[in-house]
Amino acid sequence: MLFIAGFCFLTKRAKKKYNSVEEDLDNVGDDILKVQSLQYFGTIEAATNNFSNDNKIGEGGFGLVYKGLLSDGQEVAVKRLSRTSR
Repeated sequence: MLFIAGFCFLTKRAKKKYNSVEEDLDNVGDDILKVQSLQYFGTIEAATNNFSNDNKIGEGGFGLVYKGLLSDGQEVAVKRLSRTSR
């Protein structure tokens, strides 16, 4: 019985360490994604002229839709989600 209890204790302890390392790696990925998201947001903001009303082409239940022009000449439609949309 003592052997089984010790084995269970060590298994739980090892699993906690593994989960902790896994969470740390996940957080690093989140930070990278946040930086990339900010870069994309700057590109979209520039393409839509800072979400200008002149570029507004519609509105839906989740937010406003803007037309934009990327630096390579490609036209895009961008939906800016409202704060109340999930």
